[in-house]
Amino acid sequence: MYHLLANSKKPSLNPKIRLAFPWILWQIWMARNLFCFEQRRLNAEAVIDKAMEEAAVWLHLHSFIPDDPPEITVEEKTSQAWEKPPLGYFKCNASTVWEAQTGNVGAAWIVRDSFGEALFHSRRSFVGIRSQVEATMIGMASLPWSLNSLWKRFRRALDRFETYRVVRINDGCNTIAQNIAESALQVQWQQSYLARNGPEWLDARINMEASVVV
Repeated sequence: MYHLLANSKKPSLNPKIRLAFPWILWQIWMARNLFCFEQRRLNAEAVIDKAMEEAAVWLHLHSFIPDDPPEITVEEKTSQAWEKPPLGYFKCNASTVWEAQTGNVGAAWIVRDSFGEALFHSRRSFVGIRSQVEATMIGMASLPWSLNSLWKRFRRALDRFETYRVVRINDGCNTIAQNIAESALQVQWQQSYLARNGPEWLDARINMEASVVV
């Protein structure tokens, strides 16, 4: 009980989980009585689902947890070349390259301003990745957690911006980020890092994309 009470006060935990323990204990007690007096057995998943459902209703009604944020709208863009963001905005291109045979993934991102100048870039390699979907999520969040945690981290990061857009683009618009991700799969370049500007070996292409007038 002390452990449950202590964790219920940790702000780092999701309130939907840390505040739900009274309902979990209640449903365990109800399941115990059902088994003792009616010889009916509930599986653990059913007990937890019922507890979390009832906890969510009560916590929402009493404003202990906020409503879920609106879904992120992913736009589609059909252009075949990279374009600078509007004046005063920044664009972050992310890419992942997954090797199905080895399960290795190279992930990278690069941030450029409205003049096309590279401000920061990063790359990282991962192992034991089971699918292209998981590889893509890692590229979006650049952190080796479960898919559910990855998406939550990505969403929280976006919500800190006053305005943002999420755009799915063609490979031809994303060659710089893709090449950085590919480099993370090379044995001699597998170290992860975060650096200012862009990689020197891509300077010429970054400058070329920055010079294009759309």
